[in-house]
Amino acid sequence: MRLAIEKVLPGTRHRLCMWHIMSKLFEKIPKSISDREKFSKEFKSCVWSELLDPDEFDILWTSIVEKYGVEDHKWFKDMFAIKHMWIPAFFRDVPMGSLMRTTSFSESENSFFKRYSKPLFNFADFTLQYNNAIDAQRNQTERLDYYDSVITPKYVTDLAFEKQLASVYTDRMFRVVQEFIAEADKSCRMISMSTLENIEVFKVSDARKKTFTVTHEIETESYECECKLFLRCGYLCSHLFFILRNKDVNNIPEKYVGNRWLKSELLKAVHGLTSDDSASDRGSNKDDKLQIANRCHGRYFGLYQRAFRNKDHLIALDNLLAGIGPQIFKDDCAGSSSIDKNDSIMNIYGIVVPEEITAHAPDVVSTKGGASDKKSRIKSSIEKAIEKANKPHRRCGKCHKITDHNARSCGRKET
Repeated sequence: MRLAIEKVLPGTRHRLCMWHIMSKLFEKIPKSISDREKFSKEFKSCVWSELLDPDEFDILWTSIVEKYGVEDHKWFKDMFAIKHMWIPAFFRDVPMGSLMRTTSFSESENSFFKRYSKPLFNFADFTLQYNNAIDAQRNQTERLDYYDSVITPKYVTDLAFEKQLASVYTDRMFRVVQEFIAEADKSCRMISMSTLENIEVFKVSDARKKTFTVTHEIETESYECECKLFLRCGYLCSHLFFILRNKDVNNIPEKYVGNRWLKSELLKAVHGLTSDDSASDRGSNKDDKLQIANRCHGRYFGLYQRAFRNKDHLIALDNLLAGIGPQIFKDDCAGSSSIDKNDSIMNIYGIVVPEEITAHAPDVVSTKGGASDKKSRIKSSIEKAIEKANKPHRRCGKCHKITDHNARSCGRKET
């Protein structure tokens, strides 16, 4: 799979699932280690840490395996040899790398779509159920967007940028960022500060008593922290919040807010919808029917989002939409009912129905273990023998014994 990913998806990095690897840890620990719980705790704190760089990880791993005498154990040696494929320390420079440690995301999506699909679905059934699944996700997104617009979180500090981030981040993500803001305000400490030409260098200690280097380029007003949390996840760490607080920054620069976790991004580019800017760059000459439809969707969602916070704006938008219909469809007497079945299929699949159908659904054959109905499944000889043995015997009408023969076969010798 790794070679296929490198070939089909160039520029990506294949990562092994940490959960599947670490789930085998306890059974791999030699029985000679008396305190296996302590070894497991130290080993997991080393492996799962996102604050270690590759060199620090190598040193800590080596010290743990030597301390417990498992440096020559085959499993630990093999896992260390492929450490660049699964240890977070080697993915610190990869955006979103910290969130892709396990296969839980894909398994969650598989579980979600299984609720809407079955193995025996034909293509039309699959398409309809897939659209239902997407509608369910959109409904959930709009519901969360509504909660974000009406819920006001409680502030834990008096910092101005905490209120700024509460207004732009989703409620769930703001709670994550708020913990870093609280840590910066209460637990972080300045260890040292120095200036090198146009660069300020700060040493900041956090709540875990770890020290990280924060650099500030004065000309470009750019900040960078040694922990690289912003690069991995898209939001600032407590060390950078501490420096910004000490510099009396009231508003976080837009480039450090990102765009993945914003409330304003929830209704943009959903399921292929394009924004106004991206659509206008293509030019009207290159727009086909699908592109125009996507642009209409994008404009509607953009207007809806802007008008949602104000009741008067919503009323004006509703009146405007009500008046647009008669203007557009004044010459259309038949309305939507005039669209025949072929046009509906063409709108869904994007192709015209061919005159001659060459592909048909395969004939259903009865194969062993392959039928959904238990009655139609072909049983093996072992199953038949077990059922025959478990079948209750009847009384023979000739010899009056409870046995497996009847009056007709009574007294016959089996050959």
